[in-house]
Amino acid sequence: MSEPKKVDRRKFIYAGLGAALVVLGVTALVVTRPPEVITQTTTVPTTSVVTITVPTTSVVTTTVPTTTPSSGKVTITFWHGHTGPDGKVLESIVKDFMSTHPNIEIVTSAYSWGELMTKAEIAVAGGSGPDLLSAIPSVMYPYKDILAKPIDDLLDQLDISQWDPKTTLDFTKWEGKRYGIPFAYPCYVTYLRRDVFEKKGIDLPSSTKPLTKDEFLNLAIKLTKPEENLYACGFKQLAHHAYWDWHTFFAQFGVTWLSMDLKKCQLNSEDAFKALQFLIDLVEKYKVAPKKVAGWSDYFADFMAGRIAMFVHGTWCLSDLLKAKTPYSVIPVPLLGNSLEQYADPHVLFFTRIDPNRTKAALEFVKYFLSPSVIYKWSTVAGNPVFIKDARNRPEYKESNLLQVATYEMSQNSNKSLLQYPYHKMEYTALYKFIIPTLEAIWRNEIPIENGLNKIASDVERLVA
Repeated sequence: MSEPKKVDRRKFIYAGLGAALVVLGVTALVVTRPPEVITQTTTVPTTSVVTITVPTTSVVTTTVPTTTPSSGKVTITFWHGHTGPDGKVLESIVKDFMSTHPNIEIVTSAYSWGELMTKAEIAVAGGSGPDLLSAIPSVMYPYKDILAKPIDDLLDQLDISQWDPKTTLDFTKWEGKRYGIPFAYPCYVTYLRRDVFEKKGIDLPSSTKPLTKDEFLNLAIKLTKPEENLYACGFKQLAHHAYWDWHTFFAQFGVTWLSMDLKKCQLNSEDAFKALQFLIDLVEKYKVAPKKVAGWSDYFADFMAGRIAMFVHGTWCLSDLLKAKTPYSVIPVPLLGNSLEQYADPHVLFFTRIDPNRTKAALEFVKYFLSPSVIYKWSTVAGNPVFIKDARNRPEYKESNLLQVATYEMSQNSNKSLLQYPYHKMEYTALYKFIIPTLEAIWRNEIPIENGLNKIASDVERLVA
């Protein structure tokens, strides 16, 4: 999963849907986007071609799925948010599938995660697809039974003995029904600048044993040389990445944003306070992180330039590191609490189940995509570990330091690692309206940490009441 750069998931929470006008099969969709207008041609299942004017910044061509009775060929649509190298290898897998399944045609469309849900909801409401979606649970939950339909009956046609750990199949088990097929585990890891460690004569830490709080601090102090413009680490203070960093550590104490009965916010608990104080102390007390309020791209640039030696962020950074030929290594996230939790938001395949024949065809592709000899190809490019155990046994997979570390973290997983667990229909409203603004204010010293966390808890509890 490439970093969702410049993507604000608020788009599908706050942004109003554009007006959808359906007149004799001609749909004009107007959404709130920049004023550039691009003409999009969409083929509908008739003999006519309809031209649609869409205000957008990119060209997207979508073929409305259909079944051709004379040939028995089924056309399905597959929408996803894999917009980086992971999307390119996915396209090649789709082409390989179609070459061996001539009766199934797959039309794919890639969108930012923010656009994916709003566009899919409009399309499904009009009966035009997609048939298959690759999305993340925290984004999909508000759309269950709208875009994602229960798939317990479809799981009988998969070799679920391949899923490891087995609990991953419950990542999208909501109200007693399974809504999706999890296949990958994008998660936080710790990236190291191997050249900085070598220059300082410091051995690389173990990739199979997380650093404790004291071990991490001792290492950070050794690495930090402000006079050389070198700091040990940099955690984010802006936008959703600030929350992801904090989430990694408060989850290690067993804290979830809401109690399991979905009534009480736990983000003002003693352990949530302790996790945030640790991140602040790295800057203010130990001075092993630069004193600034910045976002993910700023700190990633620092890491790429060798100005910070350790960077805790997602497995999806792999493609950028390889492209820049950055000398890196990977270890688990530091262990501050009681268990090795970390930010994670799995990739899951969801079925809209608009049409039985197209659902059957989509399932055929899913079986192909999740076969060990295929899914490992996607995993080694995306940098995201997969749940299919035979894929993880392939030599190419085992050779990846990143995948081995992330797979180890995945083996330690509990649901507390999952972003916004337990799920609630108002979770992203809570995140962007209350949690992030107050968290940023704490980092800017505009509000004391205790007051800020109490404010977050009060605002969230009022929202979910």
